[in-house]
Amino acid sequence: MRKNTLLTLILLLFLLVACGSGGDSFDAEKSSYGEPSETSVVEINAGLLANEKKPHVLVKSGTSEFGGKILDVIDVKINGNSEAKMLLSPWPVKKDDRHLTFGGYTSNSGEGTKPKQPVDIELPELGETAEGSGEFTVKLPGMPIEVDVPFEWTVKLEEEDITIDTPSGTYSGVRHYTGSGRISEGPLSEFLGDTEFTGEVYFSPTFGFPVKYKVNGINFDGDLESAWDYGDPDGTGYRVMKKTGVVNSENPSFSLSTHDLKGNFDADPKSHAKMLLEIRYLDENAAKNDTMPAVNVEFGTVMGYFPAQLIESPVSIFFPEEDGNGYKYFIAYVDQAAKSHNDPISYHVSVSGGESVKPLRVTARIYYNKIQ
Repeated sequence: MRKNTLLTLILLLFLLVACGSGGDSFDAEKSSYGEPSETSVVEINAGLLANEKKPHVLVKSGTSEFGGKILDVIDVKINGNSEAKMLLSPWPVKKDDRHLTFGGYTSNSGEGTKPKQPVDIELPELGETAEGSGEFTVKLPGMPIEVDVPFEWTVKLEEEDITIDTPSGTYSGVRHYTGSGRISEGPLSEFLGDTEFTGEVYFSPTFGFPVKYKVNGINFDGDLESAWDYGDPDGTGYRVMKKTGVVNSENPSFSLSTHDLKGNFDADPKSHAKMLLEIRYLDENAAKNDTMPAVNVEFGTVMGYFPAQLIESPVSIFFPEEDGNGYKYFIAYVDQAAKSHNDPISYHVSVSGGESVKPLRVTARIYYNKIQ
């Protein structure tokens, strides 16, 4: 149901103030999505050379020493199975990071690329260009052996704080990098010719990962599908878990549950869980003009649910960088506990839509007390 903007703001303000409780410093009702952390996970829909495009999940699994440097190990999973590993530091890349170190990418089948020594990549400031070079060992699909490849590249920050359309929606506050690279000698140069590769990356400081990237002329591209951060699985006390993803015909439902962290019931039933949900249409025109989507929303525990209602808002709580674009957001907030329970439980937020619902971006956060 459409609501007058002034009424919407009044209702939203009342909801956020009236439901708030507790005296800790984290503002679960009004804080933005926040910076990425080392427990952040991203899912990208990626294509690699001859392989078809498919979802790849990237998650930090540890650290490893290479060339005298300690690098983050990024596990690359397809359909839940570890298929490759990448060495890259820092992970994730935060807003102020300007120096990256790359240690290689290797699939379980032995394909990939690995530098002779860790490669330092400098990220330029707006309008500036950075250059670099390195020696790599490369094995591509169909190649019987590894070959040594010298590679030179340039990177330029073309635009900053821009809005970009992707298959999973419109993102704002994005940096647009362009780059080029050349293999000037060696077996691959003889095979490919003295070819210059060009490409572009649209990087989101919010997620610490590109929301879209592409190398021109070959099947090497991808776009962000979803992201989540459940925090340290072994920690206890008040904590945040959050997730953003897409609800469409291919993914008809969205869920965030404290049970997802370790597969345990470890939330305190006596302490309030503060659960925030925000929905926006993926399509930019729909996000500006369409009415509230007909979706099923549930905030609950193992045995029941808490009443909640979506309210239309002209501003985003999670993504304030989008404000001013004219988008509508549909927000619900619950601040409840399950005090009739004695044993640890789980809290969850879920959204499901029918086939008639246009694609949506759904984001949720749960702030709760983990006691085990």
